[in-house]
Amino acid sequence: MQELRRNNQNQNSNRLDNFKRAERALPIRLAKQVQLQNKRAMAESVATFAMIILAIAAISLAGFSTMKLLTLGDVQSSPTYTCLDLTSGFSNPIQLTKACLNPKGDIEATVKRSNEDLQINSLSFTLQDESWTCKEGCDNCDILEPGTSKTYYLKPDQNPLGKTLKFYVGGCEINGGKVVDC
Repeated sequence: MQELRRNNQNQNSNRLDNFKRAERALPIRLAKQVQLQNKRAMAESVATFAMIILAIAAISLAGFSTMKLLTLGDVQSSPTYTCLDLTSGFSNPIQLTKACLNPKGDIEATVKRSNEDLQINSLSFTLQDESWTCKEGCDNCDILEPGTSKTYYLKPDQNPLGKTLKFYVGGCEINGGKVVDC
């Protein structure tokens, strides 16, 4: 019986020793757990901050790209004109006013330009698969001056009657008109 008591005492002593060891290890475990939670919280904060920075950069890039697309390459002025400004209908600094076929078979495209400060480097006309361009430095055509109208004579390869002649400034389609008899 005494042996049984000794075994019970030894078991109780072992349990007490295990409990004391666990009690001593508890603050260490808790400290490690707190450190791990702090690292996780910090990682989430860093990830959130990085996402915010990336979103701001993406929005800035998209805005810059959109403004670059809207600003014409061959139209320069102060302030800068965009395709939307040129076609909005409020100011119409330049537009095709007449497109007709004369007796010689040439298209007479009359363009009217307002007095607005707008430097134009090229004008283009298209009729289905044909196109004509007038650029700065071109020998056989001049870009009209501000406040004037000018008629451009275009030689089509096909019968243009009833087809739409489109008018461009730079890369921006301004307007168009059906070709009729003069």
